[in-house]
Amino acid sequence: MNLVDQMTDIIMKTWETKTLADFRKKALLETNGIVFESLRAENGPRFLLVICVTSPEQVAKLEQTLVIATDTPPVDWSCATVGELLVRTAKGTGLSYEDLHDHEGKRTSIVLCATAPKSIAILEKIFNLPK
Repeated sequence: MNLVDQMTDIIMKTWETKTLADFRKKALLETNGIVFESLRAENGPRFLLVICVTSPEQVAKLEQTLVIATDTPPVDWSCATVGELLVRTAKGTGLSYEDLHDHEGKRTSIVLCATAPKSIAILEKIFNLPK
């Protein structure tokens, strides 16, 4: 089994049933509106990072900091899983996201996934995550 297949197996075992809506609920319970989960070797660098942002201030900061498309098709957060997003990210560019909009079209939440070392480092810096 190659490294990508091994990572896919770990990701699916850990996050295959956690929906984006479930992850968002965790973020909404945090005082800063942000929650993150990662996979890393003991005391080593992260192999992947997934962050959910629900704070209006942090969503606005991301809109200014990152290039986030405004014309993406909506995803059903009650069905889409963190595992699916992570696998798609790992097999793609190493950085991806899903966003949620309110009835007026305003972005209210963003889930960011990073699997590439450079992308992980960028998100760690943006969110001032512990090393």
